[in-house]
Amino acid sequence: MLPEARPGRSVGMQIRHRGLMATLGVLALAACGGGGGSSAANSSSPQSGVAAPAQRADAATVQAVPVAQGPRIIRNASLTLEVANGDFDKVLTRLIDLSANEGGYLSASEAGGDGGDHIRTGTFTFAVPVDRYEETIKTLRGYGTVQSFRAGSQDVSAQYVDLQSRLKNAEAQRDAMLALLTRATQISDIINIQNQVGQIEAQIEQLKGQIDYLDHATSYSTISVSLREAAVAAKDQLGLRSALDTALADFFVSIDFMVIALGALAPYLLLVLAGLGGFVLWRRRRLART
Repeated sequence: MLPEARPGRSVGMQIRHRGLMATLGVLALAACGGGGGSSAANSSSPQSGVAAPAQRADAATVQAVPVAQGPRIIRNASLTLEVANGDFDKVLTRLIDLSANEGGYLSASEAGGDGGDHIRTGTFTFAVPVDRYEETIKTLRGYGTVQSFRAGSQDVSAQYVDLQSRLKNAEAQRDAMLALLTRATQISDIINIQNQVGQIEAQIEQLKGQIDYLDHATSYSTISVSLREAAVAAKDQLGLRSALDTALADFFVSIDFMVIALGALAPYLLLVLAGLGGFVLWRRRRLART
């Protein structure tokens, strides 16, 4: 129960003696206990009549805060797919349909051409429910040739619980300040309390925003897909390149044939040369005798 103000001392002196925001949290618990006792009694004083609604509002607010169930994990993946030339639009349509069929949505997209070859590339990011994450990855692998793949996860369970605790403490501090505001009688005290309530309300909104972000990030997984069309061989308009390639191929085929033929005839050529040399030698000896 909050102590009554002594004669000659203002509410502002009481606030300055309490000082720190942590003490205000203790005052909130005390205010809840005091208000409960007044409600059980006859509630004859005006202060008890104001404190009771504040307690009921505080209880409703605490019950409305979502409680984390199970681990809170952020999952994401990125992969690069190469598709056949000319299939870019078809695969893109399948990506959009897949995200919608899995209960997700397309969050970002970027597409363009690659140089003078007119090869189309693009990066598309979409989110799917976390329970459809793995099945969606398997389906995406069948849309083209996987060039690269990366997956990651982040456990934010501790951060989520910490934010929930900080939110409850901030709401308790706000309610304690509102209870003090009903007792304030001087303008300076009212302005001081309202300023502090405004600061606490800003902190509460910030904490709620962070909790909402984690709720969404752990309920939907983000997948980034990079699409790239496969390159095609350049066309030879005049046929000169094809003719040159054919001539070079035929030349090397002829060289190979000649080497093989020489290798096969080499033993016979040696025998012929040996016989021819023997005949020349015999011929010279015969001429020398005559």
